[in-house]
Amino acid sequence: MRQKIQMTGLVDMSVSIAEGNPGAATVIAELLKPEWEDGMMKLLHLDDMNIRGSQIWVGYKDYCGEDINAFREAIAARDPLMIAKINEECYHPDLEYDGYKEEAVHNGASFNR
Repeated sequence: MRQKIQMTGLVDMSVSIAEGNPGAATVIAELLKPEWEDGMMKLLHLDDMNIRGSQIWVGYKDYCGEDINAFREAIAARDPLMIAKINEECYHPDLEYDGYKEEAVHNGASFNR
């Protein structure tokens, strides 16, 4: 299971959600512009959908065509097609990472930690 995000500040929260993925870090920085409060809510939505790291990059790049506004809308709508695309490219049930498997979901991932 993924670690809880760090709520000690916006930078710590962003680093936790990016999981060391530079593409995800870039997307997160864009989500926080121009209104960081709305961006922070989008990060909380991503966390609740269990979308982090490379999954963020796939949603932004492959599903939304690198359109940050389309990605914002997909997050807000918890777009099931985006979730399916992320799982198609990132979720491999036969592979485990540190004893767990990570799948993007529609909601509830935050409560399972």
